[in-house]
Amino acid sequence: MTDGGQRDVRLALTPQDVESVWTDLKWHLEVTADLPSVVFLLVDDVMKERELRDRTHFLAQTNGWPFHGYSSRGFRLWAWKNLPHGGIVWLSSLGSAQDTDLALRTLNELRGRLHSPQAGCLIMTIFSRELSTVFGSAPDLWAVRSFARRIGDIPMQDSPLERQPAQDSSPMVATTPLLFIPEELRSDGTVQLLRSLERVYSFASRDAAQAQHELDQLEKDEDDPLRSFLIWLAAAFIAGKGNDTGGLHGALDHVGASLGKMSASPFSVRACDSARLVAVQFSDYKDEKHLSELMLSQARVLYARLGTPEAARDLAVSLQNLARVYVQTGEVELAQEYLQRAVDKLAEVDKLLNTSESQVELERAIMMCQQAHVQKS
Repeated sequence: MTDGGQRDVRLALTPQDVESVWTDLKWHLEVTADLPSVVFLLVDDVMKERELRDRTHFLAQTNGWPFHGYSSRGFRLWAWKNLPHGGIVWLSSLGSAQDTDLALRTLNELRGRLHSPQAGCLIMTIFSRELSTVFGSAPDLWAVRSFARRIGDIPMQDSPLERQPAQDSSPMVATTPLLFIPEELRSDGTVQLLRSLERVYSFASRDAAQAQHELDQLEKDEDDPLRSFLIWLAAAFIAGKGNDTGGLHGALDHVGASLGKMSASPFSVRACDSARLVAVQFSDYKDEKHLSELMLSQARVLYARLGTPEAARDLAVSLQNLARVYVQTGEVELAQEYLQRAVDKLAEVDKLLNTSESQVELERAIMMCQQAHVQKS
């Protein structure tokens, strides 16, 4: 442990799969939730970085932790204005080498702020090939680091730093529902349901039986898709936490049925994504694929009706989510097709908005597409 109570873990450069890295990262976040820390994730695959980001975002949602995602482009100005920053800050540095270098130098300059009591966990992702940049641009940053992991397949040689074994995962306490409900959908009945579900989620990790008992007291109404969705989503979460595979699949089937009854809207797309994250966290690719397909269906209808940059972005994200499933199931040609469609949509968005955020999203989408092409070859 460090002076600040952090876990001090040596840099692990031996490639690990996503599940192993997630075990370490999840343990770290749960144990050091209120303490300052810095985590480095070295990646070879943009889609695996996206998966870990999704899981981390989901973990933050279930615990009520603030989560903020940024890219290295334009990060320097934000960092000087906003660090130290509580909660989880996910810094994706998968753009240009120049942006990564500047972000690292900025963090090195501000390392004292990263160790202040007001700071939370900063997670920085960079390409494995740019590891030397970390030591060259941020040599003092290790004073406040917690650990680093590499997600990949090819061993790196001559590592002077040793790997420590992953620790067991500690209990997670969920305190909030998994989805923000917009004001226009908050009827008196929905508000009351959300209050009840907060209690359900608060028991989910500490006492699954009590959480299920609380959930069983809530009346389901299959004619009310929102109510049905929220209750079955909680049931899926409880089943996932309790390793109840059958209960998880059954609950997610009901979740999908409820989503299928919803009219396409920005909320319905978010709802599909929240359900998809539960599948990513606890289930298999079959459930993730089904929920990703539902999200894509809703996003297509929404884009056809609105045609806004926001709707185009939702459509692109939906295409990327389904492509990730195809990559994992070996359907690389389908993955490449969907990723190219996502690139086309994000190019439309960038042409309309021309912001640093839209440019970064387009660059990331292009990299995903290029990686799928390499896997196909």
